[in-house]
Amino acid sequence: MPAYKELRAQLRKSLQEKGNRTQPFFEYLLLAPDLLHLLSQLVTDRRVNWTEKAKVAAALAYFVSAFDFMPEALMGPAGLAEDVAISLYVINGLINRTNVEVVKDHWAGEEDVLKMAKSSVGIAQEMAGGSVLWKRLRQIIK
Repeated sequence: MPAYKELRAQLRKSLQEKGNRTQPFFEYLLLAPDLLHLLSQLVTDRRVNWTEKAKVAAALAYFVSAFDFMPEALMGPAGLAEDVAISLYVINGLINRTNVEVVKDHWAGEEDVLKMAKSSVGIAQEMAGGSVLWKRLRQIIK
């Protein structure tokens, strides 16, 4: 079993154990392993231009960093919310500014990447914990 699928299974189990605390974003938080995989593939893809690659690299660095606004070490799986939100923001922008096939080629998730990216943009701000935090997170990527 690929590592990201194993990570997804572990995350699903952990989120289910947490119960209602993460319920509104449960399905979005389960995207974390798929988004991490996608970002790591996009950052090395030659079809992605340098400007977009820099944004992807920033999102990837934020995702794996132990120092973020909602650290997983303190918050558990709910701490992935802003990591997922930033990843969705970057991926949605990449889809809008580049050949969508690049994203499709690397997507390992179970759902359609285009539908997922479009439908999740609105929830990303809410997942990140409000407008002030969301603005800061977006500034990091820009």
